[in-house]
Amino acid sequence: MENLGLGHLINHIVRNMRKSLFNPANMERILNILDKLKVYFPIIFSAAAIFYIYLGYREPDVDIDSTTFRLKGGGEFSLSLAEISQVDTIAWSEMPVFYRTKGLSFLLVNRGDFKTKAGDKIRLSVNAGGKLVIRLIDIQGSVYYVNWKNIDKTMKVFNELNTFYRLPAERPNS
Repeated sequence: MENLGLGHLINHIVRNMRKSLFNPANMERILNILDKLKVYFPIIFSAAAIFYIYLGYREPDVDIDSTTFRLKGGGEFSLSLAEISQVDTIAWSEMPVFYRTKGLSFLLVNRGDFKTKAGDKIRLSVNAGGKLVIRLIDIQGSVYYVNWKNIDKTMKVFNELNTFYRLPAERPNS
């Protein structure tokens, strides 16, 4: 057996690759793969888009304890109750006009970061089908809007939030 140097070995591999790559039989296989990709790519892309929309339409779960308001699922965020300066409810018709900056805005669902017409940054996890919206304002002035399709769920969360939330003057160690 002849001892080939590294240069000869690389030349041998490259020469054989060129022969096999431009071989008409291999070109036929490559074209078949590309034809299949033309069919499967739109299917895969559509499935991914449907999955993304499904995740956005899921109603978020809420976790409220004595220190934190946490929204899980679509439009996730967490706020320390000590940092909240205002909690109230507003009608959907009182919502500011907003534009998506980073998040999901599809039909009736808006989740993520948005800007108002005035340029203020807001965070939304709202469904336009819900008639009532919880508005949270933190001590930095950031505004969060949250609601659920079911007005009873929105009121339940609002009431639960109010059992833990206290105005800054009423908080211990203020």
